Amino acid sequence: MFHNFMLGRYYPVRSKVHAMNPISKILCIVLFIVMAFLSTIWQLNVLLLILTFLFLMLTNISIIYYLRTMKILFPLYFVVFIIGMVFQVSILDSVFLMMKVTLIVFYFIMLTLTTPITEIIYGLEKLLIFLRPFQLNVSAIALSITEAIRFVPNLIDEGSRILKSAASRGIDYRHSNFFVKLKILQSMASCIFQLTMKKSENLKFAMRLRLYQCGNRTNFRMNHWKIFDSYMVMLYLLILIMIVKKEIMG
Repeated sequence: MFHNFMLGRYYPVRSKVHAMNPISKILCIVLFIVMAFLSTIWQLNVLLLILTFLFLMLTNISIIYYLRTMKILFPLYFVVFIIGMVFQVSILDSVFLMMKVTLIVFYFIMLTLTTPITEIIYGLEKLLIFLRPFQLNVSAIALSITEAIRFVPNLIDEGSRILKSAASRGIDYRHSNFFVKLKILQSMASCIFQLTMKKSENLKFAMRLRLYQCGNRTNFRMNHWKIFDSYMVMLYLLILIMIVKKEIMG
């Protein structure tokens, strides 16, 4: 169950998306989220689905890695479906809403699969630079966001280890009923929290030793803005303008 969620994991292969500047990748994600919130016509939603599929194909990572995540999102789909029934939302609108949520999750997974964590920090620092006039520590904000992302696979790995340990003692989570699974997850929560707190303390000490809190940091890689980055950002901007025009003017 838990190992299917790929957010926060890096997959090193050669691809167009891997070679993109982290700033352009984050910009594409932000533009796509805006498009997803603005699009209400089914033709535009289908266009977003096709755009996402083509972008994921450029990563040279099997689509199976992304589809595995849908199993984790089933509880969210159920909640969305129930809310749609309560507020009398049409089934088609509920399906498109679940599709948008799935596609946004796919984009974030794509970012972590194709971008090392240090490059995500670099991209966020550059994009959040407009906050510096407000006396905000942009580097600390970017580091906090990326460290939160980094802890997602740690939580998943710890959960998988606990389930394997429980299975060795005869507790079968996979074939148990809903209430037994809920009880197992409740008992897991406190264990995962304690293990995560210990790892966070170790990480804090390691970052102090590496002088993360002292002055501006340099970047290991040279991130050049390439022609392909411009093509992708312009493509997403053009699609966003088309969606805005279609939604406003009809």
